[in-house]
Amino acid sequence: MKRVLSIVLAVLMIAALFTGCNQPGGDTSSATTESKTETESQGEQVEETVVTIPSYRTGEDVGAVFFVPQVERFNEKYKGKYRIELEESPSNTHTDRIKQLALQDKLPAVFQVSDSAWVEDYLIANNKLQDLSEFIEARPEMKARFIQDSVDFCTKDGKVVALPLTVLRPNGLYYNSALFNPDKAITEMTWEEFSEALGENKIAYQTAEGGWTISLVLAAIIGGLDGGVEVMQAGVSEKITDFNTPLFIEAFTILQDSFKANGSANAIGAVYTDAANTFYSNQTAILPDGPWIISKVYDDTDWANGFDGNDVVGDYYPNNVAIANPQVYDWMMPANLPENEKELAYAFFEFICEPEEIEAYILAEGGTAPNIEYSESFLSELSKNSLSQDFATKIDVDTTYVPGFSDVIEASLFTGEFTNLLTYLYNGEYTPEQFCEALTAAAQE
Repeated sequence: MKRVLSIVLAVLMIAALFTGCNQPGGDTSSATTESKTETESQGEQVEETVVTIPSYRTGEDVGAVFFVPQVERFNEKYKGKYRIELEESPSNTHTDRIKQLALQDKLPAVFQVSDSAWVEDYLIANNKLQDLSEFIEARPEMKARFIQDSVDFCTKDGKVVALPLTVLRPNGLYYNSALFNPDKAITEMTWEEFSEALGENKIAYQTAEGGWTISLVLAAIIGGLDGGVEVMQAGVSEKITDFNTPLFIEAFTILQDSFKANGSANAIGAVYTDAANTFYSNQTAILPDGPWIISKVYDDTDWANGFDGNDVVGDYYPNNVAIANPQVYDWMMPANLPENEKELAYAFFEFICEPEEIEAYILAEGGTAPNIEYSESFLSELSKNSLSQDFATKIDVDTTYVPGFSDVIEASLFTGEFTNLLTYLYNGEYTPEQFCEALTAAAQE
């Protein structure tokens, strides 16, 4: 059986045993604690390089189900030469942990951190990151797997400061084919055609908590308008504060039309759970969300009113738009590492970019790798989960990727005044122009 199937089986076995288990992290006094043991290799004494990596994808975090076994596979492949030990770093404190280590010049050999502004303002500005250019150029097959938008973003002044992405996990939408069964792909429709096709069916909208499901639809609408992608991409780095433009007025007009025609009745003040529950009980036909809920769709725990998860289809948005932000700094390594740790980091980066590991990641967590040719064994496994197959295969060369709306405005605005103002747009009390004026005033305070 091909390697990808072995990887998938290993992931599934460990996932079944993993709940509640913490992984050994070694000496946690320093994130780069290094120990060495003597081993025999072809008759010569060699030293095993051991590094400790703080990661939020450990413990009970959902990402641990795939990542912990992946590290174990790396350790097995390089047994006696390299070993990575994981230190649990809870997601709510992980960014601060990495920042503290950076200030102490104790960054781990490889690390992830979500604060892109800090990466640019501190790590890049102070030359704290290893330039990966030569490493990548020396591996043309690996280079070909990277997503070009990610390569462009990670390249600063000719240096590749972070490992570009090979996989995108676009947010799309789920539709209940028992209620809504379009005669052509949603991605081939305009927003007006989509609304007409829905008829009396509703979309699971919510205005509270940043209006998560609304914000996804909004991003997709903007991504389908002329100049929308460029404005949203620029907003990832320089947050948008002026919405008094024809682009945003048009986008909020389309959004308000969707509210009027297909908005769920309980959306005002609803949190995500409320919106999702309307979908799982046949009250709404559409749920905008990410691939991480696939297992939830198939879990009958919360099904009601005859809902059947097997009727659900995954797709992307009208005008062939998918919501994904390749403008992120994913895996990084600090500059000036000892040579043995640098070699370990390079080996790890190359390992996670192998096609088998990319395919295993998609099977475990969803997503799509546009620049690899999927193996037959992968496609066979993927076919066993129709939703994963939908999201992995409904991307094409003409798909437009747009960042989420939460990526392009300040977090405090997203969960604050944007959330509050959505009520007035939803119930028609504000026109799109009035909404844009109010949102601009809030953003510029």
